[in-house]
Amino acid sequence: MSNKFRWLMLVIAMLALLKAGWIDAKAMLAQHMLKQAWQLTIADQQLHKPWSWFDNHPIAELTWPDGTQQILLHGSSGQALAFAPGLELMGQDGNRISVSHWQQADTLVIGGHNDTHFAELENVAVDTRFSLVFADGSRQSYQVMNKRVMDSRQQALLPTTYTGGAAGQLLLVTCYPFKALTAGGPLRYVITAIPV
Repeated sequence: MSNKFRWLMLVIAMLALLKAGWIDAKAMLAQHMLKQAWQLTIADQQLHKPWSWFDNHPIAELTWPDGTQQILLHGSSGQALAFAPGLELMGQDGNRISVSHWQQADTLVIGGHNDTHFAELENVAVDTRFSLVFADGSRQSYQVMNKRVMDSRQQALLPTTYTGGAAGQLLLVTCYPFKALTAGGPLRYVITAIPV
């Protein structure tokens, strides 16, 4: 092998490492900026974007028993889920409601990717307790009641009628199976938790 070829391979390898490091650095910076925006939101009760061109904002914080905290973004758009789990609030009629009326939500749905923010969801046990904190300082604790895998082609995530459901139930949703070689697919892993 010639020296030129070795140098070329070394340069290519270094560029690949720099690119990988750059992606990780951007991800860490984004999480820092999300936390800053959340702290501003708590302080003045106004919505704050983590950076000016981002079309979303933090609306709540999820805290697990081990103290791990995750900022939750508004909604479940692809752009939001790339940076953090997304929170949707549904009324009894199945329509979305404002986060400022979260106590009136029949169902709260938090979605996240199973290879990033919700990777540990498969290890969450029944009876696990966690909490949500909203910008107004309100805190609600939840307890996991059950876990299931559903096929989104055959079942709706949310029931068509809400009678008999636990008011204020929380659904944690991610794609299934975990550690799949290809992303997406029709299966969903759903954890149901109720307020305690």
